[in-house]
Amino acid sequence: MAIPKTISYYRDIEAENIVTILKYVTVKALTNYIIKNNCKDYFYSDYIDYIDGCQMLQMRLRKSTLFPKDFKRSHDNVTKNVKVVKNQRTVDAIITTYQKYHSYYNHELSGYKFLLVSCFEDLLKESDKLNHCVRGYGKHIESGRSMIVFIRLRLDEPLYTLELRKNQITQIRGSGNKDAPGEIYNIAKQYLHLLDKNLKKAV
Repeated sequence: MAIPKTISYYRDIEAENIVTILKYVTVKALTNYIIKNNCKDYFYSDYIDYIDGCQMLQMRLRKSTLFPKDFKRSHDNVTKNVKVVKNQRTVDAIITTYQKYHSYYNHELSGYKFLLVSCFEDLLKESDKLNHCVRGYGKHIESGRSMIVFIRLRLDEPLYTLELRKNQITQIRGSGNKDAPGEIYNIAKQYLHLLDKNLKKAV
């Protein structure tokens, strides 16, 4: 089985995702499912979001749930049905994170604006506009697991959403939860080099 490019680029991050997934399924079952369904490079992140959503909806994690025939459709249905509760600790954590780090994370590169999420409502708007599940990522910002950065050509027009974990790219999603094209990943890698320099200066 060929290793998806996401793992070869960001092996440590994807290894964490796989370890989390293996709490629910076996290696053999997961491998067979990936091969049978020709899963994309970003499958692991989506699968964790899907399982989280299933648990929030109190669905039984039976075989048909863990291995749906149409993963994208099942993922999207779960995402649409999950209602994110506005938790004050999460709201405060997002604001605090923005105030502390936005000067390091906010940049313009190759015509694209990289903007650290500034408030809980921004996550909801981004998710509604692009039809993906970033609205549920407030808990990841609160825990320090993830940083969410919006990629835009215009300030008021959502385009791509970037998740960073340990300042490595976990995923970049556009409208309909589609993976961003290679051009955007290449620009995001340049952004990471700039971000790394800024953070090192701050130490």
